Amino acid sequence: MAETNHPSTHSVGIYHGLPEFSILNQTAIVTGSNGLSGQAMLKILLAHPDRWTNIYAISQGPPLKGGYTAKHVHHIAVNFLADSEEVGRVLRENGVKKGYCFFFSYKESADPAVMYAENGEIEDFSVDGEECADWWIATRIVLQTGGKHYGVHQGPYSIPAEEDDPRLDLGPNFYYRQEDILNDLGAKYGFDYAVTRPMTIIGALKGNYLNLAIALGLYLSVTKELGDTPVFNGTLTKYHSAEALSSSTLNAYFAEWCALTPACSNQAFNITNGDVSVWARLFPTLCTDFSLPAPSPTQFTSPPLRPFKAQFPTVRPLDRAEKGTIELRNSWVQWAQEERTLEAWKRLAKREGLQEDAFERASWGYADRNMGIGYGKLEAMGKARRLGWLGYVDSTNNFLGDFAEGQAMTKAED
Repeated sequence: MAETNHPSTHSVGIYHGLPEFSILNQTAIVTGSNGLSGQAMLKILLAHPDRWTNIYAISQGPPLKGGYTAKHVHHIAVNFLADSEEVGRVLRENGVKKGYCFFFSYKESADPAVMYAENGEIEDFSVDGEECADWWIATRIVLQTGGKHYGVHQGPYSIPAEEDDPRLDLGPNFYYRQEDILNDLGAKYGFDYAVTRPMTIIGALKGNYLNLAIALGLYLSVTKELGDTPVFNGTLTKYHSAEALSSSTLNAYFAEWCALTPACSNQAFNITNGDVSVWARLFPTLCTDFSLPAPSPTQFTSPPLRPFKAQFPTVRPLDRAEKGTIELRNSWVQWAQEERTLEAWKRLAKREGLQEDAFERASWGYADRNMGIGYGKLEAMGKARRLGWLGYVDSTNNFLGDFAEGQAMTKAED
């Protein structure tokens, strides 16, 4: 396989400490290639055409319009929820060969049981079954999961989360099933794997609005159009809690490192930007980027503008004493539905030539859920560091870069 250490690193723009490899002429298979993480992966692979000479980009639909592609990228449409015979037929007809598989396929659902069933089936059907196994078995599969492995979506949990923390028994967790499938099928077919566990992913992708950065950028843009002072949507506790973020681009560099580093075999790794963010510092800085005033010092002593509070369905992982909660003082979901807000967006979109549907498609609910979590979200990075991973991006620069990309991506097409 690839070399065992990285004697030198390099930087690409705001991304630093990136590993260097001399390996050449490899095949990559990217599933979920139309999504935020899949597109970031294609971007990194295409930056090294001598290393990745053959790339299969697999998604449920046709290639993303305006997405990353090249002559050596083979776009394949396949539904991994079809039976394994159908999946195998499509892979066979498109000549998919053995290579490194970067697995980002994912299906969202409000029902944890449905997510457990369907996301396990997506992975199982894409790897197992004679029709699939006869035509491709990856050299190594790199599976991206996330912070839900530690119960971040269920309430306060032990931080910083470490890779060997015990699994939780608080209902079905499809990340556990995915890892178990890899472990079982790896032994069966003779491949190995690595698992990456990012926290809240920050990135920008045209047409993909399940993203905190895009919602935040739109909120600040329309707030400026309204002539208002920005108001943080979470609580005082959230404003001052520590949080680790994960850049979609740095995640892709990390996935490549996990694929090409022998010591990552059959291991799981946390991956964050390498710094710690506190919204009390980050939010005012992002406001300044939009030429907006900093939030008022009294924003947390004044009556909440659009309060919202809800409970998680299970007890919180940390002490199991009671259910975890989401609490907001200024719900962006409510704000985004108000007539005054919508009129301001229409003016802004018309004047700046923006896609008018970008605002309604923005993930306001996703943003509220992230900002309504009033406890620290941290992952330890020691395991990857000990094996030589030195990648880093400043999270403020991560947001600012994605804001710039997002502004370009929301421009209406001629």
